[in-house]
Amino acid sequence: MGTRCRIFSWNKSGKSFDIAKLLGLLLVRKDDEVDFILERRGKIIAVEVKSNDSENSKGLEVFKNKFNPDKLYLITNRGLSWQEFLKINPIDLF
Repeated sequence: MGTRCRIFSWNKSGKSFDIAKLLGLLLVRKDDEVDFILERRGKIIAVEVKSNDSENSKGLEVFKNKFNPDKLYLITNRGLSWQEFLKINPIDLF
């Protein structure tokens, strides 16, 4: 039996993003976003990928404060790299 994981993206505008529907919340601002939201068995994790060395992610912080996800991942050149992230077993992300 396989394990299902749903993947979404999010921005505060709520336009055509399934995470707003999933969480049942109305989102108002459009400038904050998170690249990937994963849901498995009611647990929510957020993944933000930065193409530069910046570890600043206002959208991730806003999402954390608004939805209280189980885990957050910030993928950067200086921190957790995308190469390291892709080596993680998807089940272990939760």
